[in-house]
Amino acid sequence: MVTTAKTTRTAAQLRALRRFALTAAWDQAAHVVSCYAPGAKDLVTEARRLLA
Repeated sequence: MVTTAKTTRTAAQLRALRRFALTAAWDQAAHVVSCYAPGAKDLVTEARRLLA
């Protein structure tokens, strides 16, 4: 368990928060790629490049 000033989070809660954050980051990167590189064939590669 991780204890912060306001709350205690379990390992499962932390995993869920990380998964949510990573999903949001991938969604945002895919959106940016689709806006700035509309002809990009490989969105995953472009998104990885943006997130690096």
